[in-house]
Amino acid sequence: MPITRKEADEFAALLAAALDQPIVQAKLKSIFGQQLNDTIKKIDEKVRKLEDEIEKDRKHLKAMRQKMDQLASLIDAQEMYSRRTSIRISGITENPRGEDVKEDVLRVLSPMGITLEAINRMHRVGKKTPNRPRQVLVQFISYPSKEKVMSQAPTLLKGTNIFINEDLTEKRATLLYEARKLRREGRIAQCWSRDGRIMAKVTLNGRKHLITSLDDLAGLPSPQSLVASGDENDPSSPSSISPGSEQSGSLG
Repeated sequence: MPITRKEADEFAALLAAALDQPIVQAKLKSIFGQQLNDTIKKIDEKVRKLEDEIEKDRKHLKAMRQKMDQLASLIDAQEMYSRRTSIRISGITENPRGEDVKEDVLRVLSPMGITLEAINRMHRVGKKTPNRPRQVLVQFISYPSKEKVMSQAPTLLKGTNIFINEDLTEKRATLLYEARKLRREGRIAQCWSRDGRIMAKVTLNGRKHLITSLDDLAGLPSPQSLVASGDENDPSSPSSISPGSEQSGSLG
């Protein structure tokens, strides 16, 4: 027999009255409260177990990342060593119909005491771009020949459109490129490479900073902070190079 609306309302009223009784509330709390506590405890244990597993994975990934960074640094250092006798010359006009790069290179390097016998090989590198000559890669037979060029280039090429730089690895070339952006923005005074090391000065008379990562660049102090603290004339850092040799063809 169907329950009438009146009967349903009466039942709801009786149930509400019963739930208002302290003894009924205590009983319900005893029954369902314990179940709820047990459920929360189980969930908490699972969460803690998952957090432990995540922490172990995080530490493992961190260790793997450190090993990969170390391996990448080792490979980069070995590649840079293989380039230690090479330079790149920018600004030598390129003839699309054909050219004798040898004559053009010697025209630039002869005033620095370099003869053809000192050069192992030379050739253009990079993709051809309209109205922009490609760089010329020059590899010397010996390291002293390269050093002779690097030490004289700033003076002999000053005021010309010819620039000589070290043949850097992709990583180091990127660091020097980013450092030069900071120089153009006025955030550092100078930047250059020497024997593959990227160096920077925040102020002209300030210390020399060795740059090995983008974090090193980001961590350089501002010129204003050095002036305010009176540290703009700090002595060179242990990793710095001697004055007069701050050159990889042209200072940044």
